[in-house]
Amino acid sequence: GKLHQDGTPHDWFETEKIFKSVFGDDWFNLIEINEKLPIGCGCVAQVYKGKYLKGEDSVQVAIKVLHPSIRERMEMDIDIMKFFASMIEKLLPKIGWLSLHESILEFEK
Repeated sequence: GKLHQDGTPHDWFETEKIFKSVFGDDWFNLIEINEKLPIGCGCVAQVYKGKYLKGEDSVQVAIKVLHPSIRERMEMDIDIMKFFASMIEKLLPKIGWLSLHESILEFEK
């Protein structure tokens, strides 16, 4: 299959909301991002080039920001996988050795 590395970036407004929820309203005292366009974007997150501000010092960092509502979408996908795994295990009991449901539970962690 093809990797999803050229995703559609979410708006800077959404990134800023995430920063505020994680770091607080004064997030800009912790990290500095000069370019509001991500340097990379995939199906789960996008990445910004920035600086971590440590007192008088700063360190170049890559900041990965999950897309809004990705957790909910992934939870829904896992629920769908669990449903189909249960159906397959009921319809084809001889493939129980594959432990489909347990594999999905492990992936979910």
